[in-house]
Amino acid sequence: HPDCHLLIIGGGPGTQALEELNQSMNLTGRCHFLGWKPRQSLRHYFAAARAFVFASQTETQGLVLLEAAAAELPVVAVRASGVNEAVVDGHTGLLSDPGDQNSFVLHIQKLLGDSQLKQQIGRQARQHVQGFSSKECVYKLLNCFKSVIR
Repeated sequence: HPDCHLLIIGGGPGTQALEELNQSMNLTGRCHFLGWKPRQSLRHYFAAARAFVFASQTETQGLVLLEAAAAELPVVAVRASGVNEAVVDGHTGLLSDPGDQNSFVLHIQKLLGDSQLKQQIGRQARQHVQGFSSKECVYKLLNCFKSVIR
């Protein structure tokens, strides 16, 4: 996809190695390391994106996946704790097994090449994320508590 750019927001212990890999692969004009951004500004990046790509296997909460879903962005991610709760494979995003880089790349290409699928998954993701609202989470927690005290 010749017009595709990768925006990497945030950072961590692997950032320097990724930046070096980016330079060695001559992708500096297509892969952009933006660093940390305030949470309230993320919606602007989501609005400009075609998909949300999440390769982390150590993120435990998946909050950013829900934020992407709220912005109607389809997610491509690796199955992991947090991801499995936030993304329904084939419905709100596309999931790959850890270490399966071919599947991960194919999922990205599939979304970039099929605007109808991107829109469909994005709409479904937005609907799905409603179940993670503060009100809904409190309701679920109270029901869980009721079942424990009975």
